[in-house]
Amino acid sequence: MKTEMVDGTQLYFANGIVIWEDKGFTVEMYAMDDFDADTLKRIVKSFGVGKAMKQEQINQSQSNVDNLIQTQRAVPAPAARQ
Repeated sequence: MKTEMVDGTQLYFANGIVIWEDKGFTVEMYAMDDFDADTLKRIVKSFGVGKAMKQEQINQSQSNVDNLIQTQRAVPAPAARQ
């Protein structure tokens, strides 16, 4: 494994993957062999983590998923008309 510091962020290179941490999240990116330090710097800086969701938003999202699952259940095909 190779490591490199790019603009204050520690990057780890292993098996064609670049790994770094941002605000408690581990980010993994498949990398091109020819990414230079400037390109990696722009990629790392462009990565963003938004604010945590409020409980109300989490509940609404879960409700949306539950409703979607209910509407997409498999049902028997209608009988063929003759």
